Amino acid sequence: MKDKNELHTAIQTIKNGGIVIIPTDTIFGLSCDPRNKDAVKRLQELKKRDQKPFIILDSSPERLKLYFDFNDFLISFTEYLLKEELWPGRITVVSDKNPSSGYKFLSDYKKVAVRYTDFGVVRDITMALGTGIISTSVNISGEPDLNDIEMIISRWDKSVDHIYRGKTGGSKSSTIVELYCDIQKIRILRSSDKETVEIIKKKFEVI
Repeated sequence: MKDKNELHTAIQTIKNGGIVIIPTDTIFGLSCDPRNKDAVKRLQELKKRDQKPFIILDSSPERLKLYFDFNDFLISFTEYLLKEELWPGRITVVSDKNPSSGYKFLSDYKKVAVRYTDFGVVRDITMALGTGIISTSVNISGEPDLNDIEMIISRWDKSVDHIYRGKTGGSKSSTIVELYCDIQKIRILRSSDKETVEIIKKKFEVI
């Protein structure tokens, strides 16, 4: 059950440029507004990470075109995920970035990582903001992910602006699939669910 006070605080904190920890469809995630360059920079500093870009979570299928440069291969891939009921769900898709996306934190990258999810907390936050949100695991880069709320509070309470004390939809990070649209092949960057990966492999060639 969603806590209305927690939800309201998380939304207002993100709107004001803050960083929150929220439950997602997979594990707890550090989140902020991807349009706020100061918030993104602060999150990079908290994570001690400056090379790998962050994932965007969104619950609006219409907004996916704002992130991705849709082409025939990406369309066929996302349609397959929807057909197999893998999306919305725990799969992050990495594909060519929409050159008009305007997100500063992606300016040096040709691709973007997006997870389309209908998880309640994420859905309510993204609907209220009118945009997707950045999500990254609750840890310092290179360290194990934290998914125990008491450990998260102990370690991160003084580093972030709000911790949403709710329940996640899972206990593992998402499966990440990168698309190579020019050669119409995929690469599994991270496999968190073997059954899901096998379903994808039935349709698409893996490199």
